[in-house]
Amino acid sequence: MSPFPLNKTRLDISRKVRRLRTERGFTQTELAQMLELSQSRLSEIEQGKGSFTAEQLLIIVKLFNVPLGYFAASAVSVGDELQNSLAQLGSTNLAESTDVLPSDRLREVMAAVRETLVTADSPRQITTLGPVLVNHIDNLSLWKLRAQLAEVGLERRLGWTLHSILEALKTELERELPRSVKQRYRKAATAIDAFLGASVWPLVLGHDVLDKDIRSEPATRTALAERSQLAERWGLVTRLKTADFVDALKDAYEPR
Repeated sequence: MSPFPLNKTRLDISRKVRRLRTERGFTQTELAQMLELSQSRLSEIEQGKGSFTAEQLLIIVKLFNVPLGYFAASAVSVGDELQNSLAQLGSTNLAESTDVLPSDRLREVMAAVRETLVTADSPRQITTLGPVLVNHIDNLSLWKLRAQLAEVGLERRLGWTLHSILEALKTELERELPRSVKQRYRKAATAIDAFLGASVWPLVLGHDVLDKDIRSEPATRTALAERSQLAERWGLVTRLKTADFVDALKDAYEPR
């Protein structure tokens, strides 16, 4: 099933893609090549005479670094829906909006994790994957999740996120914690460590900009200079560090 809310009208989506393309200085030929379309076919779609596939929209979201909500038809943003889903899955550091219910698609932890890595509106949603993964490590197929993200060239986001969570868990396990929490942390850390160790990851070619507010060239250069060694290792451009994942775990598991 596609992770995209494709109930928006064909013409409206096409117009938004055309606007993004022109604003970012891409020619029809350049974008068509990236989407594996002919220039004439892209021209037709931009005129509302066709539609993009879910896979092509995933590429567009990544290429132009826009949230999925940019294409949403509903007045309720996908970011709100995703945040509610994460909160219900165990991310108690996210406030749940009482007037938005997550769809069946986002109720499933696999879909919620995948969609967060592709479309998260804020760094807070990324770090909150720590407690979500700890809560649901038994229900996750990390290999399947990696395969799904690899299809759109985003598997390094998963690797970096898991590595960050693993380092955060190691940090937390060095201090005094309730026995039940330690057991959860150790179980999740063991599973993540085994997965990362058994995986062969692609070489880092280019940079994957994770933070949605890093758009300009100067902002990208600053983020590259200030990013953590872990982010550099995985080819991510983000201000997030292991300490942010530690804070998310503390928010979720420490008594209030």
